[in-house]
Amino acid sequence: SQIYNFELEKIYKRVISNDFSLNKFNSYIEMMDSLQKNIAKSIREAIKLYFEQLDANYCKSSIRRKKYYYSGTYIRTLITVFGEVQFSRKYYYPKNSKC
Repeated sequence: SQIYNFELEKIYKRVISNDFSLNKFNSYIEMMDSLQKNIAKSIREAIKLYFEQLDANYCKSSIRRKKYYYSGTYIRTLITVFGEVQFSRKYYYPKNSKC
């Protein structure tokens, strides 16, 4: 979606412009290490944003509203090759449930 693309662009610009300055490195290895860390950080933020946007879209969907009640929001943690990603996720229970 357009909102998702806009948010990814903001993340990319923030990481590149704020966290990555060639003036602060004393060696090629320091520069590459910083670049790798910042790229991993950007990817983790993009993953978080993507899952939260999917969740928000599902929450608003007519299919979800017909079949499920909202049960609360919880923090989920995923371990990825880019590091740990925490994101909020809504939980639901079926409308025909006896809970």
